[in-house]
Amino acid sequence: KAWINVRTTGQTMYVSAGDELKVGTLEGKIVSVDSRSLVYETDGKKFRVALGESLRKGKELPADATPVAEKPQATPES
Repeated sequence: KAWINVRTTGQTMYVSAGDELKVGTLEGKIVSVDSRSLVYETDGKKFRVALGESLRKGKELPADATPVAEKPQATPES
């Protein structure tokens, strides 16, 4: 899960891979979330946003890039 702080409204969004995204005029879908970044898709393009960065400052990924999937929760071994 990732948190997105919407500065204009003070709202905090909690998002996971597959969630729809709408912040201001930006609309898209969360593709993946890892411990240091998230990837979202809008207008057929994917962008990686590092922890603490603005969604608008996301770096566009090459069309053939495969984002890192969310890691499953670790389970203790018996």
